[in-house]
Amino acid sequence: MGFEEEWAQLKAEAAERAASTPTAPPVARALPAEVDPVEQSREAVLERLADSRSRVVLLPLDKREDFEGEW
Repeated sequence: MGFEEEWAQLKAEAAERAASTPTAPPVARALPAEVDPVEQSREAVLERLADSRSRVVLLPLDKREDFEGEW
């Protein structure tokens, strides 16, 4: 079985599952009465900062005398 045949079979199976699965009624999401865009942006920035800090690795520089001049 080649790629095209296998892909077509997978698409057909997914379509059958989607057609046979009963759909749930849409859920209404309760939005907060007032969303502060500044606070929302601040939270997003803090999350990104925490994520980037969790991936940073600091390594000590052992031989500082090899470099001339000020840092």
